[in-house]
Formats: sequence, structure tokens, C-alpha cells
Amino acid sequence: MADGFCFWIDYYLRMAINDVKSKEVAKKIKLHLERFRKFFIDSYGHERMSICTKRDVLLWRNKLLEEGKAHSTVNNHIASLSGFTSWVCSHSSEAFQNGNPCKGIGELALPPLQPRALNEDQIRSLKNVCDRLERFHQLKGRRWAKKGEVLTHQLSRPLRDREIVFVLLSTGFRREELCNLNIDQLEPSTPKELRNARKARINRVRGKGRTERFVFLSADARNALADYLEKERILDAPESTGPLFVSAVGIPMRARDGRLSLRSINSILEQIGR
Repeated sequence: MADGFCFWIDYYLRMAINDVKSKEVAKKIKLHLERFRKFFIDSYGHERMSICTKRDVLLWRNKLLEEGKAHSTVNNHIASLSGFTSWVCSHSSEAFQNGNPCKGIGELALPPLQPRALNEDQIRSLKNVCDRLERFHQLKGRRWAKKGEVLTHQLSRPLRDREIVFVLLSTGFRREELCNLNIDQLEPSTPKELRNARKARINRVRGKGRTERFVFLSADARNALADYLEKERILDAPESTGPLFVSAVGIPMRARDGRLSLRSINSILEQIGR
């Protein structure tokens, strides 16, 4: 067989990639292999594949890093090349004089994920949207305009949705922690007391590792919570115990106690974020 990258790359793509991988993946693999082929030709002036060694692969990896490519991108390039060289070695043990040049080359360590948070302008914009949620759920048309009052869809709960966002912004709760909140964890727990109190907190919040903590609410979260308890929660859970955030009565697949599910939280946040 020919001793050249061009021949082997074309052969590899036709026999092992094009009819097996998706078009997007096949295109990416071809791009990675062509980049190594160009690097090899620029280094030696020819493309004799048999003399390729592990040192060449490491030099190519360093070149990709010098070009400013992320570690994950470089790892993808090396993975494409490693798949190619392993396939070639399985079909021709003498294709590389010193064996598989990618053998023993591990992945680059990925940098730790940086926490992503909203800046002050984004938080202000989000809160402005939440303060206008009732308008998005209004019943429209002449029939409802004649009544002279703002009416919302029967199963919509804009005040609850606003309070969910405000609590998340104020506390940094995970979704599961938010769903598991009960009204008896509030201190104080009545709308009037929440509006008048200088501080309000949620007690016994269960986190990871069976830990418990208490978390204070911001002024916006306290006032929004008071509105929700006074105007909407009583429609779906008249009792003063049980889940803090409940779904509207009449929604299919509603939990027996009305507690919101993780999927419901996702849906609410997605709708607000549109």
C-alpha cells in the first residue's frame, strides 16, 4: 500500500467514517486529519506516513495550544488522529516504523468550570420582566376588555412564577431545594408579617449531604412572597401547611399535595427567559 497520509486518510474516511458517523462528525474528523497532514508536510517537506513518531504528534499538540485553541478542542484533534492511527495499525502493522504514534498520549487536563452569574444589569432586567408577568398571562379580546378589570388565564400563576425567580436570585437555591420547601419553614409566614418584617428567613433548608441551613430573603423576595401567598396560593392550597410552591388546581398530572416538580420549575424559567 502507498506510504502517504493522503492515501490513508482517504481510505480511512471511506471505509470507517463516512457511512458510519454523521456528516457533521465525519467532516470534523476529516478537518482534524488534514490539519495534521499539513503540519507534517510543513515540517518535513513530504507526507511519508511511516516515519511519523510520537514526537510529531506532541509537537502538533503544542502548536495547537500556541494557536490559542482550548484544551477540549486540542483533545478532540488528538482523539481524531488517534482513531485514525489505531485503525491504520490494525490494517497494516508496518504502516508506522515505530508503532502507533498516538499510543500513550493522554488528554490535556480541562480547566475547572467557572461559575456563571448574572450581572446587575441582567438581574434588573429579569426582575422588570417578572414584575410584568401578569400582562403576559392576560386574557385578550373584546369580551374580556369590557369587564374593566385585568383577568389572567385560569391556570396561570404569574405571582408564583415571579416569586420563584426572586427566591432563586435571593438565595441561590438548587431546583430540588426550591421544590422541597414547605410553608411552615417560613419565618414569618403570613403576608402581613412578611411585608412589615425587616427580615424573613427560610428555616431547615435541606441541601446536599443531608445538611440543613437557614437562608434570609431579600426585600423583593419577601414582598413577592406576600403577594403570592395572599392572592394565588390560597386558590390551590387553602391550608396553611404543606408545599410552599404548588401547581394550579386543574392541571393534569398534578401531584397529590400540589407540589411543583423539577420539570415544572424548568418550564417556568424557560418561559420567562424567552
